[in-house]
Amino acid sequence: PYFTSPIPISAEKRFSASQQLFSAAEFDNLPSTITGIDLRYCNDAVPLEVVNCSIYLAPCYADTLAQWQTSGRVLVYAGPLLFDGNDWHTVYFSAPYEYDGVGNLLLTVVAESRNVNIAHAFGSYNTGRPVSLLYNSDYVPFTDTMDVNMSYMRSDARFLLPVASFHTYKRAANTCYQNSYKVL
Repeated sequence: PYFTSPIPISAEKRFSASQQLFSAAEFDNLPSTITGIDLRYCNDAVPLEVVNCSIYLAPCYADTLAQWQTSGRVLVYAGPLLFDGNDWHTVYFSAPYEYDGVGNLLLTVVAESRNVNIAHAFGSYNTGRPVSLLYNSDYVPFTDTMDVNMSYMRSDARFLLPVASFHTYKRAANTCYQNSYKVL
């Protein structure tokens, strides 16, 4: 079934942070140059204004997430974002990220949003295992040492890959998520 969730960015709280694990098998275990990401915002009525967002990518050799990971993170985007309308929204990275195709890929998003109290706004699906971590608060900005909640949800995401890095993502049986590639 299809869901919405506060991953990767909480639209219900001012401050949020999330981490999501993407398996090497989803990239066919091949190196890839990642130049951006598409995220699916699912709210036609209210836009989400993110005044400050930091997106990191990192290799990760765990199969599930139980605690916040900081090792090897590379900042690929820093700045504001606007999600307006029920559609895919592209975030282009400030520099390409070279994914080695060996370990899993860890996506970290730390955000401060201007308008809050919007219902879960991002398309997501249940993976059946703990592959995400989530923090949100109305008052306290996130730091790497704070407690986070484990989640089985993962957001609909499409990593942007140049044609030379073209790989399709594997889809597990009985899921309706739309993780895929976007050829530039």
